[in-house]
Amino acid sequence: MDLVTTDFIYGRLIGDRRATDALTKTWDKTVINRGASLRKWAQALTRVRSMVPKALIFANNHYAGHGPDTIRTLVRMMDEEASGS
Repeated sequence: MDLVTTDFIYGRLIGDRRATDALTKTWDKTVINRGASLRKWAQALTRVRSMVPKALIFANNHYAGHGPDTIRTLVRMMDEEASGS
C-alpha cells in the first residue's frame, strides 16, 4: 500500500507530559532517551525523502525533554541513514 498521498509530510513528536515533568522543569536538555524511536522515524523519513520533498517535523519538549535537541538528533540520524553510516 502506498502511504504517500501528498507532496509533504507533517509529523508531531509528542511525549508523555507527566513522565517528562517528573524528570525536569527546565527543558534545556534531553532527559529521556528516545533514540530507538527516532531511529525508526529517521529510517522511514529517509525512505520517502525522494518522493516527498518537504517534511515538517515538530517535537515538543515532552517528547524527550528538549525539542530542539530532538530535532537535531533526528536530522543527524537521517543524514546517517542517507549516507549508509
